[in-house]
Amino acid sequence: MPLRKLPDRHITTPFDRHAPLSSSTHHPNLIIFVQNTPPPPQYHRPQAPMSDHHVFNIGLALAGGATRGAYTAGVLDFILQALRDFEQQRLEDPDSVPSWRVNLKTIAGTSAGGITAAIAMAAIGTSIEPLSSELHPPDPENNKFYDVWVKQVNSKALFDTSDLNPEAALKDKDYDNPVCSLLNSKFPAEQAANALLEKGDLVPPPSWAKDLQLYITTGNLRGVPFCVSNFRGADDSLSDLRMTRHRDWVGFKTGPSKITGLQPLDLHSKRGSKQWDGVRQAMQATGTLPAIFPVAKVTAPVSSYTKKFGKCEAAWPAGMPAEFSYDAVDGAIFRNTPLELVRMSMEAAGSDKVVLTEKVENAQGAVVLVDPSPSRQVYETDYSEQKCQSIPETLLRVLSSLILDANFLDDEADAVENVNDLSRFMISPMRSGRAGRQEILATDTLHGFGGVIGEAQRKHDFQLGRRNAQQFLRSHFVVPLAGAKSNDIFKQDAERFATDMGERGKVVRILPLFKSAHRDCATPVWPTFRKEARNKRREELHDEITDRVKVVLTSFAVNWGLYRRGWFPFSAVRNWFVTVALGNICKHIMKRVDVAIEKALNNF
Repeated sequence: MPLRKLPDRHITTPFDRHAPLSSSTHHPNLIIFVQNTPPPPQYHRPQAPMSDHHVFNIGLALAGGATRGAYTAGVLDFILQALRDFEQQRLEDPDSVPSWRVNLKTIAGTSAGGITAAIAMAAIGTSIEPLSSELHPPDPENNKFYDVWVKQVNSKALFDTSDLNPEAALKDKDYDNPVCSLLNSKFPAEQAANALLEKGDLVPPPSWAKDLQLYITTGNLRGVPFCVSNFRGADDSLSDLRMTRHRDWVGFKTGPSKITGLQPLDLHSKRGSKQWDGVRQAMQATGTLPAIFPVAKVTAPVSSYTKKFGKCEAAWPAGMPAEFSYDAVDGAIFRNTPLELVRMSMEAAGSDKVVLTEKVENAQGAVVLVDPSPSRQVYETDYSEQKCQSIPETLLRVLSSLILDANFLDDEADAVENVNDLSRFMISPMRSGRAGRQEILATDTLHGFGGVIGEAQRKHDFQLGRRNAQQFLRSHFVVPLAGAKSNDIFKQDAERFATDMGERGKVVRILPLFKSAHRDCATPVWPTFRKEARNKRREELHDEITDRVKVVLTSFAVNWGLYRRGWFPFSAVRNWFVTVALGNICKHIMKRVDVAIEKALNNF
């Protein structure tokens, strides 16, 4: 690599790296050689921040989707790269970029989306190395999106049996060996701990709002009590209507906010510090699918529930402690798309020029929904036969209906009449070359847990998320030129940066792509198995799941007292019968599992 001699003005003292040497300390014979390599990109806030009138704010709503979270992580990976390169290009060549800025104002997530949102919050100010190509994956330590969703979410970690020890429980009656989940109960906590480890400085880049907000949804099994008074009875006496709300969320703010219930978060603090414990709790809670993972405990100040859900105050009983704790499960059960939280956050900042509106000339912000698993189910047209013919079928149908109804978005349905609404955008999986196939994501199989098939499947979805995000920013996250000319944010440079989109006419890209974000993200190759590799992977999954099923069944048997302690003949015979029975149950379960695995592998 060539070497070059630095000019005198670049020589610095050992006492002040940023000050040039004075003439009294200058050494004419001193020569310093450095490698001719470009410096790493640095984030610097402009000394004269641009007026709020020239800032377009976006809020991200990240839906859940089990291991489909790899797709959401890929989308976030590219959006953050585009924001970074936009500001870096402004520093290097201000005349080559438009005058407006794009700020990330709010991030809200549910389940897998909540985990990804927390990773994004923790990544502020760190140097995220994007995925440049499938052949050159980033260092996991430099990209937590990739590390968590491509590297960590694997079958060995999920089916690990180290969280259970039925043998020790059988020998020692005081040994605690509860079966908290069907999968490895340690996985959510370990994932949350690893995801929030930071590397590098913690200086927020200019594309992140100073008053950034994070919302993570949870299912509150304890519930929040409410009491609606002033119900008049037949005798004109006043009565109370008591209710309990279980759809909950945990919120954090990095600056002042009009939203009540948000916990302060210092971005300059270490991610492993106690201040980030609340983020770790919420991150672990939002992904705890009941029975699949153990419930998580969330603790929040009682004061944070003051008008948290509207004008009605929580009706706490007398003697309520200052801290409110509850058992939490997957937030997707009650609401899979946290659109209302993003809208609430951005509309509350209306006085700060964050305006969500369908009128182009007034729009100063937008909500972007990232949904890796939009419903593609065809509605039943033939319902001549009764579907619920047994008690289990009826109960499952009722449970499914309750979850689907809880996820119905009334506000979004009411807004359907506004066909020109530019405050709502959506990124969802799109892929060419899959005509006639239901699966667009490689993790779509196994009801969203197809990521356990292999790393290639998760990497495919991560890269597809990046490609879809790039296509979205280029072709869909745009403003018609006519509307941009009348908007205070875009009108100064609208004509200069307009792009002809053919039949759609000229448009202005809200977030133009520069530098590395401008290079095309290739469509990832659909992962496939050779026959030998397919058989090997089938056997590996069979063995891993079988081990997990055996340990779970044995732990249940020990906890329920089916096994007898001691070596008396009666105990030995009884234990032998229990072992045989559990073995038969395991074989029956694995027959069904093997069919599902075979069906999933046939997609590759």
